[in-house]
Amino acid sequence: MSGRLKNWSAKITGFLQPSLEQGHCTNLLIPVVLSFIGGIILSRHSIVLPAKFWIIVFIFLSFGLLVNYFQAGKRSLYFLLPLFLLAGSLQTVQTDPPPDQSHIFHFATNQQDVVLTGKLKECTTFDGEKSKLIMNVSSIRWPDRAAETKGLVQLTMNGNPPRDLFPGDLFMARATISQPNTYSTPGTFDYRSFLAARSIWVTGWLRSPSQIIKIKQPPSSWSMEEKLTYRPERLRQQISRFLEDAGLPTGTTALYKALLLGIRTQVPPSLLEDFKTAGCFHLLAISGMHMGLLALLITAVLNYILKKSSWLLLRFPAWKIAALFSIIPLTIYALIAGFQPPVIRSLLMSIALILAIVLDRQHSLNNNIAIAALVILIFDPAILFGASFQLSFGAVIAISAAAPYISGIFTSESTNKPGKLATFHKWLVSSIIISIAALLGTMPLLLLHFNRISLLSPISTLLAAPLLCFWALPLGLTACLLIPFAPTLAKTLIHIGSWGLQVTQWLISFLSDLPFSSLWFSTPSMQEIILYYIMIFGFFLRKKYRLAMPLALIALIILAIIPIIEKIDKNLSDTALVSYLDIGQGSSTLLELPQNYTILIDGGGAGSRHFNVGESIIGPYLWGKNITRLDQLVITHPHSDHTSGLAFIVDKFRPQTIWINFQQSADQELKILTRLARNYGADIKVPPADSILYENGGTKLQCLNNFHPIQQESKTSILSSGADINNHSLVIRLDNNNDSFLFPGDIGTGEEKELISLNKDIDVDVLLSPHHGSATSNSKEFLEKSSPEYMVISAGPFLPDIFPSPLTMEKSGEQKITVLNTAIHGTISFRSNKNKALSMEFTRK
Repeated sequence: MSGRLKNWSAKITGFLQPSLEQGHCTNLLIPVVLSFIGGIILSRHSIVLPAKFWIIVFIFLSFGLLVNYFQAGKRSLYFLLPLFLLAGSLQTVQTDPPPDQSHIFHFATNQQDVVLTGKLKECTTFDGEKSKLIMNVSSIRWPDRAAETKGLVQLTMNGNPPRDLFPGDLFMARATISQPNTYSTPGTFDYRSFLAARSIWVTGWLRSPSQIIKIKQPPSSWSMEEKLTYRPERLRQQISRFLEDAGLPTGTTALYKALLLGIRTQVPPSLLEDFKTAGCFHLLAISGMHMGLLALLITAVLNYILKKSSWLLLRFPAWKIAALFSIIPLTIYALIAGFQPPVIRSLLMSIALILAIVLDRQHSLNNNIAIAALVILIFDPAILFGASFQLSFGAVIAISAAAPYISGIFTSESTNKPGKLATFHKWLVSSIIISIAALLGTMPLLLLHFNRISLLSPISTLLAAPLLCFWALPLGLTACLLIPFAPTLAKTLIHIGSWGLQVTQWLISFLSDLPFSSLWFSTPSMQEIILYYIMIFGFFLRKKYRLAMPLALIALIILAIIPIIEKIDKNLSDTALVSYLDIGQGSSTLLELPQNYTILIDGGGAGSRHFNVGESIIGPYLWGKNITRLDQLVITHPHSDHTSGLAFIVDKFRPQTIWINFQQSADQELKILTRLARNYGADIKVPPADSILYENGGTKLQCLNNFHPIQQESKTSILSSGADINNHSLVIRLDNNNDSFLFPGDIGTGEEKELISLNKDIDVDVLLSPHHGSATSNSKEFLEKSSPEYMVISAGPFLPDIFPSPLTMEKSGEQKITVLNTAIHGTISFRSNKNKALSMEFTRK
């Protein structure tokens, strides 16, 4: 029987795997996958290769088929690589809206109140403030008409979702719908593309749960497709409710939801930050590590049981059978976790590795990785551009490169330790090597997507992973299966499993408090990422390839030279770049002045406990420009739409000087910010009228006026209400050679008239519209006196009739001013150079 199993194994692996040469895998699938990936990239960027290229491809294919016919060898496959390039380029990466005119997307061209009817598609989520529901809509109704429609809508509302609403339930909802909005500031998370990847093209807002009406419909009316879709999601929601009612601490419940169901939205922000700082945030996302460790545990248990049967031992390799059967609980785990793309990817990677072991091809690790990547990309080519896919395969490939070192530890006999202690020592050392390899393999990708790394990641992962994957996860999965039959026992197992989560919380909190546990860096360029990987893999493969080490050294030298050249180039530059960031309903402007001098004016906008404009928009934008320190920060006035993101900016970018309108401000947010800045040694200053904030050559930044009442020498009656903090703003003017810019904060019409009466020089080329273009500012006299060529309105998309006001737009039209709006044009940048005319560009075309 075992001989037949080996013959069957050899036949299958002969089909799946390339031939072996001198005992080593030829790794032929790697160039295949790289060619396929190249095709996907061409498709993503809509690059159409010329006809001549495909003629050459046809010649190569013909020649390759002839070679393959007369001599079946490994080199014949290389002639087929253009075919895989073509196959990849034919993969459609969905970036355009659905063309079907009956799709809900085409009914949501503007913000409107409607009544939607449809079915709940997925398990509802709650982040502590808001709930999200995904509706598969079937009809839409306005006050005067109705229409049948289709597609998915993401509905959001304050508070918890209705407890009697489960996936598959038919319901009606009165919602304000619109097409998804996203910030177009470079470096910002593309929320619209994220939703589009899930086939969601419309979002909606519910004012309260009372705007949901459930329509009774028995599950027996579902189609087979609906049963396959909704029943697993109903199971997830039942497990979610069970965890909520189990009586665990809030943080522990949230961790269990993340670990079992793949739902991280309820994890408290402080706990989430601890995991990020300690370098083990990946433990909260269901990944190949979770699947692999769970498979290892299940295989060990099944192997122990199977070895009790002498009949099985005589006929089958027990550990191979155990490994094969571990696929079943892994699939159940993926089902409970919702079969989301990252979960499916992890499952496929684990199955590929298990089959490689069963078929005696575990040493062909690179080809196994390539097979998993190819299968995943065939079904979902867009996942190539996601952080989770890149980080997963970056870690696995790095571990594969380190495999010979790990293998050498287990084959080495040079140890003075006794049996079990020696085995433990080998496992410990190999685990550390695996963790370090994973960190090295993902480091540039972590910086590309998150701008931070944790040097504690190998240690925290080594300590926390066993607690989660060998303790809490198996007990939690067992409890999930017992919920319908023995809820009391299931609750007991959940509580026992929670001990591992609570120890993990304590451990992560301790590690995150250590100094330098998390480091922040600027965003690496594509050439820097490529050079880094040449350096790392050159080092790992130095014994196998003679040129590997010289290439690694060359890459290291170039990596060291690049930042030096960039800094010299910036220091010699005489160009000023003024960028008005797309930050929503708020304001933030970056001044990149000649000789590498950087100043940020304001930095605030809408936010929540899970979103901060400093961390999510301003910081990534600065890092993307390779800015790691600010020279100055100007806060025109202490309102959250100008300051809410600045605590993060002060913490990470350490400005040397901060200008505010008044030292003894009663604003708590500003007090916290200035206290933090003083701890870092920053100078906190209040500029009087006509003071120079910065001057160098032809560049000058000046405070024209400080409208805080205590700073006012003039007490004229034309000033706006003193109770409005907006009217206390600093008014800042920038001159760079022949170009000029005005930043008046949120002053009102009274302050505008005061500037004119004081004969302040407000005649500029570019004006940042006061108070986001509102009717309480932007008087006709002010626009006439400033006479800008361009007026920038920093506003969000949700109050288009207030910010900007139609009256402001009418006045600017009369003055023939070109109006640019961050809600429409995205981040707007002006380039000022003494030898060239003022030029402009924006990120949203």
